[in-house]
Amino acid sequence: MTDDFAKDRSCQATPREELERQITSYTFAKNEREWWACREIEKLRARIAELEATITAATIILSESGVPTEDKNEDAFNVLTDAISSAALNGEKG
Repeated sequence: MTDDFAKDRSCQATPREELERQITSYTFAKNEREWWACREIEKLRARIAELEATITAATIILSESGVPTEDKNEDAFNVLTDAISSAALNGEKG
């Protein structure tokens, strides 16, 4: 191996997907920080899925209720959707 090749290889970062796979895989040895990161990633992914479901449900309820979402009522729709999202982010139950 030449020195130039070694320099090029040493400067390459591990791709994000590979790092994520290693952190979230239970088959890779991890230190305390990596186990914490793995648990945090799992919690955040679950929270994102929960919030997406809440927003989807709110959108369906609002659309089925006949609340118009065009023109002047679009702002009211967005405010309501933001309030629902904010409540979900703060862990409030409906």
